[in-house]
Amino acid sequence: MKKTQILNSSMAAELEKTFANNNYTGITEAERPFHTETGSLPILVSAPHSTKHKRNGSIKEQDDYTGAIALLLHQLTDCHLIYTTKLSDEDPNYTKGGGVYKKKVVDIIHRFKIKYLIDLHGASEKRPFSIDMGTCYGKTMKGDTLCIIENDLVSSSMQGVKQNHHFPACNPNTVTHYANAQTGVESVQLEINKVYRDPICTEELFLRCVNGLRQSIINLST
Repeated sequence: MKKTQILNSSMAAELEKTFANNNYTGITEAERPFHTETGSLPILVSAPHSTKHKRNGSIKEQDDYTGAIALLLHQLTDCHLIYTTKLSDEDPNYTKGGGVYKKKVVDIIHRFKIKYLIDLHGASEKRPFSIDMGTCYGKTMKGDTLCIIENDLVSSSMQGVKQNHHFPACNPNTVTHYANAQTGVESVQLEINKVYRDPICTEELFLRCVNGLRQSIINLST
Protein backbone atom coordinates (compact mmCIF):
# COMPACT_ATOMS: atom_id res chain seq x y z
CA MET A 1 0.00 0.00 0.00
CA LYS A 2 1.26 3.43 -0.89
CA LYS A 3 2.20 5.97 1.75
CA THR A 4 -0.36 8.52 2.87
CA GLN A 5 -0.06 11.81 1.02
CA ILE A 6 -1.30 15.27 1.98
CA LEU A 7 -4.18 16.17 -0.32
CA ASN A 8 -4.82 19.64 -1.64
CA SER A 9 -6.79 21.29 -4.43
CA SER A 10 -3.75 21.92 -6.63
CA MET A 11 -3.02 18.18 -6.83
CA ALA A 12 -6.52 17.45 -8.07
CA ALA A 13 -6.49 20.35 -10.52
CA GLU A 14 -3.21 19.13 -11.99
CA LEU A 15 -4.52 15.58 -12.38
CA GLU A 16 -7.71 16.84 -14.03
CA LYS A 17 -5.65 18.31 -16.88
CA THR A 18 -5.29 14.75 -18.20
CA PHE A 19 -8.99 14.77 -19.00
CA ALA A 20 -9.59 18.47 -19.71
CA ASN A 21 -7.47 18.44 -22.87
CA ASN A 22 -9.32 19.77 -25.94
CA ASN A 23 -12.40 20.79 -23.96
CA TYR A 24 -12.66 17.39 -22.28
CA THR A 25 -12.47 15.39 -25.47
CA GLY A 26 -9.21 14.21 -23.96
CA ILE A 27 -6.09 12.91 -25.63
CA THR A 28 -7.45 12.50 -29.14
CA GLU A 29 -4.33 10.73 -30.39
CA ALA A 30 -4.59 8.03 -27.72
CA GLU A 31 -4.79 4.55 -29.24
CA ARG A 32 -7.54 3.42 -26.88
CA PRO A 33 -10.39 5.42 -25.27
CA PHE A 34 -9.37 4.27 -21.80
CA HIS A 35 -6.27 3.73 -19.66
CA THR A 36 -5.56 1.26 -16.88
CA GLU A 37 -3.16 1.14 -13.93
CA THR A 38 -2.42 -1.96 -11.89
CA GLY A 39 -2.28 -1.98 -8.11
CA SER A 40 -1.63 -4.24 -5.16
CA LEU A 41 -5.13 -4.18 -3.62
CA PRO A 42 -7.97 -6.38 -4.92
CA ILE A 43 -10.13 -3.33 -5.63
CA LEU A 44 -10.84 -1.71 -9.00
CA VAL A 45 -11.82 1.97 -9.21
CA SER A 46 -13.48 3.01 -12.45
CA ALA A 47 -14.20 6.46 -13.94
CA PRO A 48 -16.07 5.87 -17.22
CA HIS A 49 -17.20 9.48 -17.67
CA SER A 50 -13.94 11.31 -16.96
CA THR A 51 -14.06 12.67 -20.53
CA LYS A 52 -16.90 13.51 -22.89
CA HIS A 53 -18.66 10.53 -24.46
CA LYS A 54 -21.32 9.76 -27.03
CA ARG A 55 -24.77 8.42 -26.30
CA ASN A 56 -27.08 7.64 -29.21
CA GLY A 57 -24.88 9.76 -31.44
CA SER A 58 -25.00 12.85 -29.20
CA ILE A 59 -22.03 14.11 -27.22
CA LYS A 60 -22.60 13.98 -23.46
CA GLU A 61 -20.72 16.05 -20.90
CA GLN A 62 -18.01 14.60 -18.69
CA ASP A 63 -18.36 14.06 -14.94
CA ASP A 64 -15.87 16.68 -13.77
CA TYR A 65 -13.08 15.49 -11.46
CA THR A 66 -14.19 11.86 -11.32
CA GLY A 67 -11.02 11.04 -13.23
CA ALA A 68 -8.89 13.09 -10.86
CA ILE A 69 -10.52 11.42 -7.85
CA ALA A 70 -9.83 7.99 -9.34
CA LEU A 71 -6.19 8.89 -9.92
CA LEU A 72 -5.85 10.21 -6.37
CA LEU A 73 -7.33 7.02 -4.95
CA HIS A 74 -4.86 4.96 -6.97
CA GLN A 75 -1.96 7.07 -5.69
CA LEU A 76 -3.16 6.92 -2.08
CA THR A 77 -4.10 3.24 -1.84
CA ASP A 78 -2.54 1.40 -4.79
CA CYS A 79 -5.90 0.12 -5.97
CA HIS A 80 -6.37 -0.94 -9.59
CA LEU A 81 -7.68 1.74 -11.92
CA ILE A 82 -9.48 2.27 -15.23
CA TYR A 83 -10.64 5.59 -16.69
CA THR A 84 -11.54 7.08 -20.05
CA THR A 85 -8.92 9.14 -21.86
CA LYS A 86 -10.80 10.60 -24.81
CA LEU A 87 -14.14 10.99 -26.56
CA SER A 88 -15.30 7.68 -27.98
CA ASP A 89 -18.37 6.42 -29.82
CA GLU A 90 -19.72 4.58 -26.79
CA ASP A 91 -20.92 5.52 -23.35
CA PRO A 92 -19.45 2.81 -21.09
CA ASN A 93 -22.36 3.16 -18.68
CA TYR A 94 -25.06 2.95 -21.36
CA THR A 95 -23.86 0.98 -24.39
CA LYS A 96 -25.70 -2.32 -24.75
CA GLY A 97 -23.67 -5.43 -24.18
CA GLY A 98 -20.05 -5.20 -23.20
CA GLY A 99 -18.36 -2.51 -25.24
CA VAL A 100 -14.60 -2.09 -25.05
CA TYR A 101 -14.59 -0.40 -21.62
CA LYS A 102 -16.80 -2.88 -19.80
CA LYS A 103 -15.04 -5.82 -21.40
CA LYS A 104 -11.75 -4.44 -20.10
CA VAL A 105 -13.28 -4.08 -16.63
CA VAL A 106 -14.24 -7.76 -16.71
CA ASP A 107 -10.76 -8.68 -17.94
CA ILE A 108 -9.12 -6.77 -15.06
CA ILE A 109 -11.44 -8.41 -12.54
CA HIS A 110 -10.54 -11.90 -13.75
CA ARG A 111 -6.84 -11.25 -14.28
CA PHE A 112 -6.13 -9.63 -10.91
CA LYS A 113 -8.75 -11.43 -8.81
CA ILE A 114 -10.58 -8.21 -7.98
CA LYS A 115 -13.00 -8.47 -5.07
CA TYR A 116 -14.74 -5.08 -5.30
CA LEU A 117 -15.54 -2.64 -8.09
CA ILE A 118 -16.15 1.04 -7.26
CA ASP A 119 -17.53 2.92 -10.27
CA LEU A 120 -17.36 6.72 -9.96
CA HIS A 121 -19.88 9.12 -11.47
CA GLY A 122 -20.93 12.74 -11.06
CA ALA A 123 -24.34 14.07 -10.02
CA SER A 124 -25.71 17.61 -10.14
CA GLU A 125 -25.28 19.94 -7.18
CA LYS A 126 -29.09 20.06 -7.05
CA ARG A 127 -29.34 16.44 -5.98
CA PRO A 128 -30.33 15.94 -2.31
CA PHE A 129 -27.35 13.75 -1.43
CA SER A 130 -23.59 13.88 -1.16
CA ILE A 131 -23.22 10.39 -2.63
CA ASP A 132 -25.87 8.01 -3.92
CA MET A 133 -24.62 4.43 -3.71
CA GLY A 134 -26.24 2.29 -6.41
CA THR A 135 -26.33 -1.48 -5.99
CA CYS A 136 -29.64 -2.29 -7.70
CA TYR A 137 -31.21 -2.50 -4.24
CA GLY A 138 -28.65 -4.95 -2.90
CA LYS A 139 -28.24 -7.07 -6.02
CA THR A 140 -24.67 -6.05 -6.91
CA MET A 141 -23.18 -5.59 -3.43
CA LYS A 142 -23.83 -7.15 -0.04
CA GLY A 143 -25.37 -4.97 2.63
CA ASP A 144 -22.46 -5.47 5.02
CA THR A 145 -19.99 -4.36 2.37
CA LEU A 146 -22.02 -1.27 1.51
CA CYS A 147 -22.19 -0.39 5.21
CA ILE A 148 -18.38 -0.28 5.36
CA ILE A 149 -18.32 2.28 2.55
CA GLU A 150 -21.18 4.30 4.01
CA ASN A 151 -19.68 4.35 7.51
CA ASP A 152 -16.32 5.55 6.21
CA LEU A 153 -17.98 8.32 4.19
CA VAL A 154 -20.05 9.43 7.17
CA SER A 155 -16.96 9.29 9.39
CA SER A 156 -15.34 11.66 6.91
CA SER A 157 -18.14 14.17 7.66
CA MET A 158 -20.04 13.66 4.43
CA GLN A 159 -23.68 14.64 4.84
CA GLY A 160 -26.61 12.91 3.17
CA VAL A 161 -25.05 9.64 2.02
CA LYS A 162 -27.86 7.58 0.46
CA GLN A 163 -28.41 4.15 -1.02
CA ASN A 164 -30.23 3.53 -4.32
CA HIS A 165 -31.92 6.90 -4.05
CA HIS A 166 -32.01 8.08 -7.68
CA PHE A 167 -29.25 6.08 -9.41
CA PRO A 168 -29.66 2.42 -8.36
CA ALA A 169 -27.58 1.01 -11.25
CA CYS A 170 -30.29 -1.47 -12.17
CA ASN A 171 -29.84 -0.99 -15.90
CA PRO A 172 -27.94 -4.09 -17.08
CA ASN A 173 -25.77 -1.88 -19.30
CA THR A 174 -24.23 0.06 -16.41
CA VAL A 175 -20.63 -0.77 -15.56
CA THR A 176 -21.70 -1.82 -12.07
CA HIS A 177 -24.53 -4.14 -13.12
CA TYR A 178 -22.64 -5.62 -16.08
CA ALA A 179 -19.48 -6.36 -14.08
CA ASN A 180 -21.46 -8.03 -11.31
CA ALA A 181 -23.51 -10.11 -13.76
CA GLN A 182 -20.43 -11.24 -15.69
CA THR A 183 -18.08 -11.94 -12.80
CA GLY A 184 -20.06 -12.00 -9.54
CA VAL A 185 -17.72 -9.38 -8.06
CA GLU A 186 -19.35 -7.01 -5.57
CA SER A 187 -19.89 -3.70 -7.37
CA VAL A 188 -21.23 -0.26 -6.54
CA GLN A 189 -22.01 2.85 -8.59
CA LEU A 190 -21.17 6.01 -6.66
CA GLU A 191 -22.92 9.17 -7.88
CA ILE A 192 -21.00 12.05 -6.27
CA ASN A 193 -22.66 15.43 -5.89
CA LYS A 194 -20.83 18.20 -7.75
CA VAL A 195 -20.04 20.18 -4.59
CA TYR A 196 -18.06 17.18 -3.33
CA ARG A 197 -16.14 16.99 -6.63
CA ASP A 198 -14.97 20.60 -6.83
CA PRO A 199 -11.49 21.00 -5.30
CA ILE A 200 -11.34 24.67 -6.22
CA CYS A 201 -14.64 26.15 -4.97
CA THR A 202 -15.42 23.62 -2.24
CA GLU A 203 -12.02 22.20 -1.30
CA GLU A 204 -13.02 21.04 2.19
CA LEU A 205 -15.96 19.02 0.87
CA PHE A 206 -13.78 17.57 -1.89
CA LEU A 207 -11.21 16.43 0.66
CA ARG A 208 -13.91 14.85 2.81
CA CYS A 209 -15.03 12.84 -0.21
CA VAL A 210 -11.57 11.64 -1.23
CA ASN A 211 -10.57 10.79 2.33
CA GLY A 212 -13.80 8.88 2.91
CA LEU A 213 -13.33 6.86 -0.27
CA ARG A 214 -9.69 6.28 0.54
CA GLN A 215 -10.57 4.85 3.94
CA SER A 216 -13.27 2.67 2.38
CA ILE A 217 -10.78 1.12 -0.01
CA ILE A 218 -8.32 0.48 2.81
CA ASN A 219 -10.99 -1.13 5.00
CA LEU A 220 -12.38 -3.27 2.17
CA SER A 221 -8.91 -4.60 1.43
CA THR A 222 -8.19 -5.80 4.98
